[in-house]
Amino acid sequence: MTPLLLWSVDLPSLDAAIDYMSEPVLLVDAQDKSIVYANPISSTFFAIPHDRLVGRSLLSLLGMKDQSLADLHGKTLTIPHTDGQVRTLQVTVQSLVSNDTYFYLVILQDRTRQEHQLVRSRIFSIALFTVLIVAILFIALFLVLQVRLMHRLEEQQKKQNYSIKLLQNFLDADRRISYIQDEQGKLMFVNAALELFVGKRSDQMLGSSIESLVPPDFSAKLKNLDEVVMAQQKRMVEDIAWDNCMYRISKFPLVLPDGNPGVGTFALDITEQVRQEEDLQQNLKRSALLVDILSSREKAENQFQLALNRVSELTNSAFGLLLHCDDP
Repeated sequence: MTPLLLWSVDLPSLDAAIDYMSEPVLLVDAQDKSIVYANPISSTFFAIPHDRLVGRSLLSLLGMKDQSLADLHGKTLTIPHTDGQVRTLQVTVQSLVSNDTYFYLVILQDRTRQEHQLVRSRIFSIALFTVLIVAILFIALFLVLQVRLMHRLEEQQKKQNYSIKLLQNFLDADRRISYIQDEQGKLMFVNAALELFVGKRSDQMLGSSIESLVPPDFSAKLKNLDEVVMAQQKRMVEDIAWDNCMYRISKFPLVLPDGNPGVGTFALDITEQVRQEEDLQQNLKRSALLVDILSSREKAENQFQLALNRVSELTNSAFGLLLHCDDP
């Protein structure tokens, strides 16, 4: 065979190219399917010396039954190797004719690594698909739980709003002034009585302090009482006089929904009640004075002196004048 010249470089012969191939190349007799020629890598691949490899049946070497070699073209075979691993081979069969004798050129391409990569890719794809399914199920479960949680929170919010509205209506119906402050003195809750007393709506008062809503002399007394309640953490009741009125202030410690301490306040205008009590005391004193005078066994002139003393005591007077007129 005359080598071709390409760019003035001699190309290797076909026999040399086959000898240097990294895959087993076998020339097989089509009649008895025996190996006529095998390149050097074939003996290494099958772990059989080259001189013993030639003449052996290719089908028996591959562990296959008697069949046409042409049927093996394009098929993938798995055969055990001497290193204990299973090799995957891609078979390529090409028929040849020389001097009216038929041969098959068989090329065994080792696809073990590609098969392993394919298996790993399939395993990875299955694992990825499984993870995707699990993630989708997890997301679906998470969404279901979130929807249920949202419904539960909405129900709790409705109940809480209902309770707050009920409490607001209850305290609005009370004629006492009531409000709640946090530990900084900011108003957290007010009722209608305080709105009427201050002359502002609740949204204008919430977040502000009671000191900014009432005169300083009155707010100073309230603040002092707040400090005592916060320090001693006990209920305090005190009557405070302001602007010709008397207020009964009841303050008590409480815990706000956020867990921080606060102060609750009830304030009642008891001016009329105090006046009625004072009038009642005066009436009782007058009655006692009259009984004392009428039941006295003193002389008439002494009774006048006794009456003058009792009247002075009743009116808290240091001096008294008694006029007595005899009947004409």
